[in-house]
Amino acid sequence: MGGRPHAAGRGGGSPRRGPGQDGDAPPADASIGDGGPDGADLRPSRGAEPPDQREDAPRPDYSKADLHELRGRLMLEFDHYEEALEAYDEAVRLDPGKAELHDVRGHLLHAVGRHEEALGAYDEAVRLEPGRPDMDWLRGDALVELGRHEEALGAYDEAVRRDSSLAPAHRGRAAALHGLGRHEEALAALDAAEEAGLPPRKGGYVLRGTILMALSRNREAARWFRSAARSDPRDARAHAWLGMACFRLGRTRGAIAHLGRAVRLGPGDADSHFVLGEALLGAGRAGEAAAE
Repeated sequence: MGGRPHAAGRGGGSPRRGPGQDGDAPPADASIGDGGPDGADLRPSRGAEPPDQREDAPRPDYSKADLHELRGRLMLEFDHYEEALEAYDEAVRLDPGKAELHDVRGHLLHAVGRHEEALGAYDEAVRLEPGRPDMDWLRGDALVELGRHEEALGAYDEAVRRDSSLAPAHRGRAAALHGLGRHEEALAALDAAEEAGLPPRKGGYVLRGTILMALSRNREAARWFRSAARSDPRDARAHAWLGMACFRLGRTRGAIAHLGRAVRLGPGDADSHFVLGEALLGAGRAGEAAAE
């Protein structure tokens, strides 16, 4: 499932749970003294006597791993994924037996495109804490990104078997089935995700559109891509797919407009350049087509 800019939340309402969403991250202005690693508020309650300020007064006992974990959560508040990953790398080194650290580290690796390593982190979390259905669908997400759709489908199937209400696992099944060329089943899986509570959103719009295009239902696909582009006008992927759908429908002007926008927003997408060139050539603009 391409075009993943960062790891978003991984609950039932989103296609993929993101780094740090398993526990509440501290607010950006939090200091270490505001709370322990378990989220407990260590400040005195209103009206209570101030804490003992003597040098020998007892202080919260933070382990070094806890401090690195807290730093990672703070970095996530600002979407600084590389810095957060460095913090979680160190936390895992110091406390390798804590499943949650491997879990969040997996989200971060996934977010920065290191999917093979993300898979290893998820596997370690499962080894330490077996039986979690969310780990199955997270493993599936990493496997889809690696193009290992058959294995991904098995992981999603296991997640759904454990918890049929896990909407992101149904959506993951749709992506895996689409990758295997089983497009009608993929549409059914996407419907099941929405029935389980996953609302249509930008990522779902694009996935449904690509499945419909694979079934040559280009007019329907264009409507979903248009919804995605309206949802986020700066989403290069949505404009690219909408341009390609327009091109298939013979709407050359629309294809050129949306593909041109996709190229400006994401100049590294070779497919957009190629189809834009074809559209320009079809419009008799051979000089511009050659530049693509």
